Amino acid sequence: MSRITHDLCDLMGVPHRYRSRVGRPHEQRSFARLPAPANPGGPASTASESARAKCDMVRLRFEPFWLCQWRDVVFIHLEADPDLLQKAVPFELDLFECRAFVSLVAFTLVDMRPRLGGRLIRWICRPFGTHRFLNVRTYVKCGDARGIHFLAEYLDAPWLNHLAGPRLYGLPFHVARLRYDHADAARFRGVVTAEQGQLRYEGTAEGISEGDCPTGTTRMEQPVRTSETDLRHFLLERYRAYTERNGRRGWFPVWHQPWRCRAIDAKLNDSSLLRQSGRWAESARLAGAHHSWGLDEVWMGLRRDTAD
Repeated sequence: MSRITHDLCDLMGVPHRYRSRVGRPHEQRSFARLPAPANPGGPASTASESARAKCDMVRLRFEPFWLCQWRDVVFIHLEADPDLLQKAVPFELDLFECRAFVSLVAFTLVDMRPRLGGRLIRWICRPFGTHRFLNVRTYVKCGDARGIHFLAEYLDAPWLNHLAGPRLYGLPFHVARLRYDHADAARFRGVVTAEQGQLRYEGTAEGISEGDCPTGTTRMEQPVRTSETDLRHFLLERYRAYTERNGRRGWFPVWHQPWRCRAIDAKLNDSSLLRQSGRWAESARLAGAHHSWGLDEVWMGLRRDTAD
């Protein structure tokens, strides 16, 4: 058993008599035989970027470490003043045509657990493996790599999540009450309440695109300008997260299939929760929104220090 796995077992209170089941060699070998994506160095498209991220991740030791699903995801994108936003971010901002963005990502995390360990570890993780999340994220780069940085994260998970996230990853977790109504095909709303303030939003669907429609709905094709497509790719297709823990910069990999989303009309009825993230929130303006029914397979990795 690796030292990292041993520390996680201590954190989760796994009895010693069961720890021999965690990280069995045959499980590692069977997963390592996953076929490499075709043409990982191909043109910069949504599909090839996801494929490259998958290829890069399986080459890393112990990866993927975590498995989960993301359900009923709403993205609300804000355009912020680059200078004000940079003051709140320890990494260099990644700009789109000299514009800086912050995205509010409201979703439900489902069945998060380590890849290794089988049914026992999955059962142990069940009490804290499913909960609602609100991520307040911006877009950064570190050298030639691009990713996201979390300005704040709000969740209604048990105490272990608030211990493990900041301690293992340097994630800025905050306790909150989250109520989401994302299941309707036409209307969406949510409320996040924390000590720092409240976020209330609502939205309506503009039309279902890219084949992402639930049973019983009609697919509606909408023309999308090239600039809008490029911005959508910039905001959604990110496969690294950068964090700072105890003054040390680091990152962890994420992989999933390319997002299948539809545009929605959204409005913020209360955004006081964002003020604690920095002065950028005072002048930020709504830039667009998306909805996705979610992803069935998401991989997340261990945190690693950056090379700088």
